[in-house]
Amino acid sequence: SSDLSSSVIGAYLCLSFERHITISNSGIMAFIIVCLTVLFLKQESILAIVLLGAYYFSISFISSSMTAGIVMNSDESSRGALLSVYSMIGFLGAMMGPILVGLALDWSGGSSNITAWKFALFTMSLGSIIVFLVQRWALQKVRS
Repeated sequence: SSDLSSSVIGAYLCLSFERHITISNSGIMAFIIVCLTVLFLKQESILAIVLLGAYYFSISFISSSMTAGIVMNSDESSRGALLSVYSMIGFLGAMMGPILVGLALDWSGGSSNITAWKFALFTMSLGSIIVFLVQRWALQKVRS
């Protein structure tokens, strides 16, 4: 249900506001949520869990917003190809993400080390920073 609500909200906001700004702001917000989670990881476990839920919501929001953008801005003759390439990139991220997070855990102390989990969370947030940067670049291209 969280996926559905983030998808609906993402689509609505992308239709109501400039899509690149909405998605880039979501990317930076996801990064900020991870930074806050790292700060509260050991002290307030309930707060960390709530923040991780917000992070999951923001990632679903970004994904659905980007998918809606592809559907809205592509012509029918190439839409299927664009969506398949987008899906392949997403599947690549889904495949590489756990490997990178596992490496971050291993290289920074192991899964029982709180500092290692902080590095793992930061590793997860790098995708959000990439989304932010790509969307800001795309916004500049659209405006010029």
